[in-house]
Amino acid sequence: MGPADLSFIPDHLGLERCDTVPPRSRLFALAPIGVGTPAAEGLISYILRLGEAYSVSPRRLILEEFAKAHPELHIYRKHGSLFASNARSINGLHKLSALFADAVDTLCRIGVARQMTMLPLERLLPFNGEMIALSPRWCPACYAEMLESTQVLYQPLAWSFKLYRVCTRHGTAMVDRCPSCGVLQEVIPRTPAIGWCDHCGKWLGARPDVAAQPDQSHDFWVANAIEEIVAALPRIGKLAIRQRFVRQLDRAVQQYTRGSRRRFCLAIGLPEDAFQGVLGGGERPTFPLWLSIACGLKTSPLRFLEMHFDPWAPHPSLCKPDMPVTSRKPHICLTPEQADAIAEQLRAIAATGESQVCVAELAEKLGVTRSLVKHRWPDLCHTISSNYRKSMRIKAQRELLDRCRITLEAVDQLVQNGIYPSQKTMRVELERRGISFLCPDINAVYKRRVKELLG
Repeated sequence: MGPADLSFIPDHLGLERCDTVPPRSRLFALAPIGVGTPAAEGLISYILRLGEAYSVSPRRLILEEFAKAHPELHIYRKHGSLFASNARSINGLHKLSALFADAVDTLCRIGVARQMTMLPLERLLPFNGEMIALSPRWCPACYAEMLESTQVLYQPLAWSFKLYRVCTRHGTAMVDRCPSCGVLQEVIPRTPAIGWCDHCGKWLGARPDVAAQPDQSHDFWVANAIEEIVAALPRIGKLAIRQRFVRQLDRAVQQYTRGSRRRFCLAIGLPEDAFQGVLGGGERPTFPLWLSIACGLKTSPLRFLEMHFDPWAPHPSLCKPDMPVTSRKPHICLTPEQADAIAEQLRAIAATGESQVCVAELAEKLGVTRSLVKHRWPDLCHTISSNYRKSMRIKAQRELLDRCRITLEAVDQLVQNGIYPSQKTMRVELERRGISFLCPDINAVYKRRVKELLG
């Protein structure tokens, strides 16, 4: 047989002439959720989901991988201030926001990490000025809806704002304490289970209660304004600049009050010198001030930056909201009778030796702030807090024993039905019972039981 005719095969150009292979990412390139929409995911939520993808603690992931990707994060290996207090700034305008965004882009190569924070507003707003909440908050109805629709559980960036007090989808108030143990959640928890309490392991979601939804029109406006800003983060960079804000504010004052800043401020419910530092002192506007001006002009914060002001054109009157757009509670002055009554109630609670309510909840029921109570009666608050923590530890231990018992029963039931109790199967079974399989204690009980039954 003669040699085969291979003339029809085209010449191969070789790898030298091909396009270069894109670099691989060190970690999973998880797809961010909803970037460019009002429900865009926050960077902290993305880090937690990344830890869940690797089945490791988010704290370990940060200390071992993020610290290597960005040398400036290496200093946090030596102290715990990151997880205790500073981590909340990751979603805001802070040096940590830039460091973590760069680390995520380096490790995962998603390219949009900065848009999952408030960094696109860094040329307009000051560093975290009255913007980010001190502890994580969530909408229980949103968590329940995500779980029922088999969606990925995540934390929208809008939930991080201190002024975001009501969910625009369900009309429910935002929650910051576990309904079971009453404890605030960690910003970077020890386990990557979003939607589950980091302390007691209980489910944080709940179906919306339509009957319990109050009239919160002002909070709804603020929440919608925040979601609009979040949705515009990918394209807001050239618009959100301090110089543009100052120019727009000066033109608005000229049109509505003929240049009188005092009259403008009083008309929209602000102190008469609220613009002094922004228009005359070179300061950057705070986030509440931006929202207050937009509310007074009956427009949105983004629309305010785009509006055309004409000092001679007719215009509607300014709007004074029913309540100010501020994240700080008004100063409270107690009369001697009120102080004595509060002190008497605190003594009665401290004398019982047990407490099912923390100091923050007590202060809210008494109509004062937690800082005022802790400042006026530090010894009583310390006793109440100690009793509360003791009660919560006992309650958590009892609930852990109940969850372990339910886990053992679930494993036994699957084996009796001829079903192998794999981790995936157990995760589904336990979630139906309101238990997180990612809890280390639950996982250890499951492994020990499987080993006993199956060898």
